[in-house]
Amino acid sequence: MVARSYSANICRAHGHPLYFFQAGLCHELGLANQHLALVEWTELEPKNLGEVPLVLRQRFFDGLVIHFDLSKQAHNLLNEFEVPLVYVDCGISEPYNCLVRDERRAMIELVERMIDYGYRRIAFYLVEGVPQDAEQRRLTHFSLQTRRDAYLETVEKRGFPRLLIRGNRSEPLIREMEEARIDAIVIQGNGSASFYYALNCLAARGQLIAYASSDVETNAHSNLDLAGMRFNRYDAGRVAARMLQTAITSKNQRIPSATLDAPFVDGITLPKAG
Repeated sequence: MVARSYSANICRAHGHPLYFFQAGLCHELGLANQHLALVEWTELEPKNLGEVPLVLRQRFFDGLVIHFDLSKQAHNLLNEFEVPLVYVDCGISEPYNCLVRDERRAMIELVERMIDYGYRRIAFYLVEGVPQDAEQRRLTHFSLQTRRDAYLETVEKRGFPRLLIRGNRSEPLIREMEEARIDAIVIQGNGSASFYYALNCLAARGQLIAYASSDVETNAHSNLDLAGMRFNRYDAGRVAARMLQTAITSKNQRIPSATLDAPFVDGITLPKAG
């Protein structure tokens, strides 16, 4: 019985990207008659200093894929138990034991693609502000800062204006987009209801705005033909399973990290300008 546990924040288990990852993980393990069990992340967190969580004392798994992140205390405990680990979607990018999403490269390619399509006033939509302190960083997905910085770097390099659009209320969004005279915008995954309402209002006034996503798979439940970058979570699950199997078979806790790339996918939301 190998790779018995996959640690995830169970509150997010309804999310479509997480489902794709789990499916890839299960299918790859199933080929070797291995199985997956879900462990809610708090089960791995020590409740008191020095107390070993029950799930670690029982040792019912042979390896862990950590999705989301754990506290420093939990990380230290796992290291003491010498359990094979693969970190996914944790914001950790180390030479070993990580499956890393190349967020920076994906954002640069997306902005370059929009420029190639003829757009010149390309904005970046921040539903949330970039975190300023440790507590905000804990609650904000790690990719937000990376994506924003890569966007700024690319438009500056090409000599185009930096246009950051903030907020999640319709009227301020409409004013910001109108005043910035944007012709295209990058969204984080899927846009909010306020975002789409703002686009429709501006279209009625004659200002058509193209848009593309930095992560189209987060919108997989929609029928919208969304353009943007696609991180294939199903393939990521299979890669994570193979990494874990390598660690268990070789009895080596240090598995070389792998990078999850994201190809561009065309969609109706990003037509060629003109």
